[in-house]
Amino acid sequence: SFLKGVFSPLKFADAVGVPILGPSANFSGEKTPFKKEDLDQTLVSKVDYVMEGECIGLLPSTVIDCTKKPWKVIRQGAVSVDIRN
Repeated sequence: SFLKGVFSPLKFADAVGVPILGPSANFSGEKTPFKKEDLDQTLVSKVDYVMEGECIGLLPSTVIDCTKKPWKVIRQGAVSVDIRN
């Protein structure tokens, strides 16, 4: 496959040549999976590709609402964010 040897999201995006979306690997409100075998198979069936990787932390992603100003942290996660007005 043309993706053989692709190990990072940036290399993956470059290899496919189109923008990619990397959302959370769970449905809203559901438990965050940290291993591929923990993924909800219904979610997996709705995406084109699942990129395997190693989770080095056990915190979910940080979510920021940027649709209005001031921006608002919806969920603090692996990346600590302090938005000052």
